[in-house]
Amino acid sequence: MFLWGKCFLPVFLLAMIGNFLNLVVYNSDHIRYYIAIRMLCTRLLMNTLTMVFLLPYSLRISEVWEHGSVIDEYFWQYYPYQLCFVNLFGFCAMWLTVLMTGECYLHVFFPSHSKSWCTKRNLSRSYLVIFSAATVLAIFYPLNRTATLDVHCGRVVVTIVASEDSIYEMLERIHTVVSLVAAILAPMGLLVFMTSSIVWKLLLRRSDFPNTSHFTAEKRCVTRITLITTSLQLLAELPPVPVFVYASVIGPLVTNIEAVCIWNTLGVFLGLCNISLSFFVYIVFSEKFRQLVKTRLGEMFCKCGSAQSRITQYGATSGTDPKITTNLLIKPPKSTENSCCTDTYLINERSSAAEDAFL
Repeated sequence: MFLWGKCFLPVFLLAMIGNFLNLVVYNSDHIRYYIAIRMLCTRLLMNTLTMVFLLPYSLRISEVWEHGSVIDEYFWQYYPYQLCFVNLFGFCAMWLTVLMTGECYLHVFFPSHSKSWCTKRNLSRSYLVIFSAATVLAIFYPLNRTATLDVHCGRVVVTIVASEDSIYEMLERIHTVVSLVAAILAPMGLLVFMTSSIVWKLLLRRSDFPNTSHFTAEKRCVTRITLITTSLQLLAELPPVPVFVYASVIGPLVTNIEAVCIWNTLGVFLGLCNISLSFFVYIVFSEKFRQLVKTRLGEMFCKCGSAQSRITQYGATSGTDPKITTNLLIKPPKSTENSCCTDTYLINERSSAAEDAFL
């Protein structure tokens, strides 16, 4: 109750602030064209949606509304769908972390093939496969979960029921095993292998690979962000492994064991911390990321201040209607052939440089 009530709301607030600042930094001109950064932005979206769908549960734990009320009944009708969406977006975020680390791994160990493999088209295909697999696994919760409210001795008792049909019980065990392998063991195994390989080549055996010396500061920043994200993911996903293993052996009755429930709650809360606090970990461990934050925020404030001063100055000198002045200021200039060619050239030049780059 303490973790999901009093602790969740501050963590949720930190997550919203951190995710917003992350998106501001990731959309800077320095690193926005890297595929790994695009995956990080998608992962941020998945994590944010996960937190949003968990918010009603935290509000109930915090007793924002009375237990057993009409709102409470609506919440427990929503509960199976909460399980569905939280697992859906959590699965996507996990495999997006694998994709990020995999892209880093390809650039480190197979630089000659990475340009042909790490493309926008392949990234879109990977998104489709991940989302489809996540949907298949998550849709089982609304199909086999119902919640009922009963009043015993003046207390509201919530019972979450799974179907007792033998077919559904068998599907429940299969679903648990598949979820354990597809959502935790397989991605974590890949993360451990690829992360350790990258660290071994870039840090432990750097002298044996002199070609890595040409990496720019932006590339190193992206690599560091990827490795930190992977490390946080591993630390957050390790605690639920025993719970899934135990549940796959015992079955649905595992929910009646108090120690397992406490351990699972702790594991889920660590996952929420991973979702919420990654930005602040980047700030602590990455000097280049701190510089990007300062630069990006400075650019935003300078643009806002410059635009406001120009509007004020133009309105004061022209004496025209402010609305008309604003429309004149934001009207795009006529593009000439030379300017179009220059803009297109710059975009293509940046994109090709990013595609060729490390990460």
